Amino acid sequence: MFLAVYDGLAEPAQDHVRAVVAQVAGGPRPDLRVHTVAEMATGVTARLNVG
Repeated sequence: MFLAVYDGLAEPAQDHVRAVVAQVAGGPRPDLRVHTVAEMATGVTARLNVG
């Protein structure tokens, strides 16, 4: 259930954060993006395998 909710809210959350940052920073920041749970898990796995 967590995965469905987290990943399901990712895009609306990203849109909101981009809108707030655009107001504060004076322009859009398309480089800001969310990460799915699978992407984060891959990053954690990659870091564990480096050392």
